[in-house]
Amino acid sequence: LIGAGRTDLLRTIFALDERAAGEGHRYPSMNALHPRLNSVASLGCLLLALTAPAQAAIIQPDTAVASSQFSATYAATHTIDGSGLTGAVSTLPTHAAYTSGAGGNHWTTDNGPSPLDAYITWGFNSAQTLDTIYLWNHQSTTSLASNSGYDVGNFALTFYNSANAVIGTYSGTLAFDSNAAQAFNFSAIAGVSSVRFDVNSIQNSQSPYTGLAEVAFNTTTIANRTPDAGSTASLLGLSVLALAFFSRRLSPA
Repeated sequence: LIGAGRTDLLRTIFALDERAAGEGHRYPSMNALHPRLNSVASLGCLLLALTAPAQAAIIQPDTAVASSQFSATYAATHTIDGSGLTGAVSTLPTHAAYTSGAGGNHWTTDNGPSPLDAYITWGFNSAQTLDTIYLWNHQSTTSLASNSGYDVGNFALTFYNSANAVIGTYSGTLAFDSNAAQAFNFSAIAGVSSVRFDVNSIQNSQSPYTGLAEVAFNTTTIANRTPDAGSTASLLGLSVLALAFFSRRLSPA
């Protein structure tokens, strides 16, 4: 249960506890829990030390499925495969220009369906806690594009859990003609298995096409494994014993 990196913290906890108690027993092995946690403060600190800390990370979805795509060269999966990014996604780099070379680097919708009916759904293999989306807008500024107005303007996000129930929504507006990641923050949403992105407006309302270059999310992860049922029961048992011991020490002789 106790990581090696927490040894110094536990030594401090036990040292303060012994000083407060006025006793001289020595530290036990740090490979086992202290047999005489003699204050509620010690117990609280110990449980905090054992709690796995939350850490933020920039991730990309595992799957991408769109309402349409012009061809495989302009596939929805280009929004999650790093194609076109000029560096690691974790650094939120700029995105390269729109191209059909090397298999393409943008998602572009098909000609026919209205761009305002376009959507893309990103999925995660395991549920995530999300609080930010990073979007790289379409760069329809090269001769490859039929016009320079594919860029998404207003958009809406819908968050789903593993049962496909809606657990959150968000709406925002992307800047046009940008190759940079645009960040949109929202209150953390836990248990997200998929996110649907709906296009509500585009730069050129007459354009038959729209799409995106890339997407990423900020997620909150747990650095250490979640305690199993046995570990949880052990911690609860320790709490009861420590509190009982503390109460006995406070009782008159």
